[in-house]
Amino acid sequence: GTRALMGGELIGREMGMSTWISIAGKNDRAFAHGEFIENPEGLRKLLRALRAKGLNVVSIRNHTLGEHPQSVFVRFWGEGPAVQLARAVRYALDVQVGAVSPGSGEKAL
Repeated sequence: GTRALMGGELIGREMGMSTWISIAGKNDRAFAHGEFIENPEGLRKLLRALRAKGLNVVSIRNHTLGEHPQSVFVRFWGEGPAVQLARAVRYALDVQVGAVSPGSGEKAL
């Protein structure tokens, strides 16, 4: 989760300020969906990472108004082998936190 200020109060994962991911199905045919939380500055990088691994973007929106820093929620889905989906989601998470450069697949130093 992440934290933000809204109306002078600290809000966090308990108020939905978090990324969530669900994978269901069988090993050879599974479905993944979830939602990333991102700031506007990192949005383009996250979208590129999701699409690079074949995950589909459903919506980009915010759940709250007036929070600081601003939070954007990116809903996604994908289907395929469970391991492939898990790797795709992991790649997007790694890009989001800066452990991997988008498009390189290599760990950032």
